[in-house]
Amino acid sequence: LVAFILVSVMRVECAKCSVSVLGDFHGRYIRMPLAKISLFALFLFFFLLLTACSTAPKKPLHIEPGDYSHVIEYAKWLIKKEIRKRDLVGLSIAIVDDQELVWSSGFGFASVEDGIKATGDTLYRAGSLSKLLTATAIMRLHEEGRLDIDNSVQTYIPSLKLRSRFTDDNPFTLRQVLSHHSGLPSEYLKGMWSDNAIDFRDLPALIGGYSNLGVSLLGITIENTSDSRYEDYIDEIIFDPLEMESSYIGKSVVPSVLMSEGYRKGKRAAIVDLSLYPAGGLVSSVNDLSQFLKM
Repeated sequence: LVAFILVSVMRVECAKCSVSVLGDFHGRYIRMPLAKISLFALFLFFFLLLTACSTAPKKPLHIEPGDYSHVIEYAKWLIKKEIRKRDLVGLSIAIVDDQELVWSSGFGFASVEDGIKATGDTLYRAGSLSKLLTATAIMRLHEEGRLDIDNSVQTYIPSLKLRSRFTDDNPFTLRQVLSHHSGLPSEYLKGMWSDNAIDFRDLPALIGGYSNLGVSLLGITIENTSDSRYEDYIDEIIFDPLEMESSYIGKSVVPSVLMSEGYRKGKRAAIVDLSLYPAGGLVSSVNDLSQFLKM
C-alpha cells in the first residue's frame, strides 16, 4: 500500500507548487496544490488499509485434508475484527483435530495495566465449561457402579428436602439433572457471586421452593459416592491423568501470573468468589482444555 501511494505521487513541479498524480483517470493528469495532494495521499492510504483489513481471506479452491492454514488465517482475521467491533480486551483460542493440537494463540491482553498479552497458556475462569467436568465425574461413577443416574438425587443426598406444589410429584433423578430436565430453579442466587460466597455443600439446608442449581447438587453427589472432596476427585480423574497442570476448579481464583484479569466494558473488574463452583468454578487455559478435548 505504501509503495502504491509513493508510486502514484509523481512529477512534483516546484515552480508551480503542484503535483501530478498518476492513476486510472482516462489517461489524464489531475493537478492539485502540494498540501492537498498530501492529504489526498494520506486519505487514500487509510482507505486502502481499512478496505484490506475488512476483507476476509479468500478461501482456496482446494484444501488438502489436515491443512488448516486457511482456517487459521481466517480465524485471525475474524478475531481481530471482533475485538475491534466489540471492544474486547483479549481472548485465547485453540484448534484441536482428534489427538492433535493444531494451533493455539492469544489476542489482546490478559492484563492491560501490566502490559501482559494473552497467550494459549493464559488462565481464564471458564464458567459453564465446569459442567462438562461435573458430568464426566458423574458418568465415571455410574460406569463403576457406584451410583445409578436413574436413581433420585435424594438417594445420594438424604438431607435434601424440597417442597413441591404438586401432590403427585416424583423425585427427580440424576439423569434429569444432567439433561436440565429436573424442574429445579435455575440457581441459588443468594450469595452465589460474593466476596464471601456460601459453599455449595450447604445447599441442602438452604434450598427453598424457588432457588437451586442442580449441577451443584451433582457436586455433592460426587462427594457422597466417591468418598473424596469434589475438587480432589476432579483432579484424580481429569486434571492429573490428562496433564492439565494449570487447571483447577474451586470457589476462589488462585493468584497467578498466568491469570487473566477481569474486565467489564473495557474497565478492570474484581473477580469475586463463586459458591456454586461445580457449575462454574473452572479455571483453565485453551492449551489445557485441548487436553480434555483429546481425551
